[in-house]
Amino acid sequence: MSNPRMATLRSWAPTIATLAIVAIVLIALAMLGGRTLPERQGPPIEQLAVERTELTPGFIALTVRNTGPDPVQVAQAFVNDAYVDLTGGEQPIERLGRVL
Repeated sequence: MSNPRMATLRSWAPTIATLAIVAIVLIALAMLGGRTLPERQGPPIEQLAVERTELTPGFIALTVRNTGPDPVQVAQAFVNDAYVDLTGGEQPIERLGRVL
């Protein structure tokens, strides 16, 4: 007759081994840190979200937020099928930064 405790231990052995392997891999990944992923390459991702628009005669004021991962600098504005003069935009807007 077999020992019920040994039978239970044998049935749990593969699960325990799998969890141990996963734990070892996660610890190794944590120790290596950011060296496991390569640097992001390619063109910058430019995403601006307009949070507020204020219209006055001859003037449009926009509050924008950079929702992309890279800094963004506003160099041009396109309104009614034409490029228009703009003020501001001299400094890049950092990630999640906001500017009027």
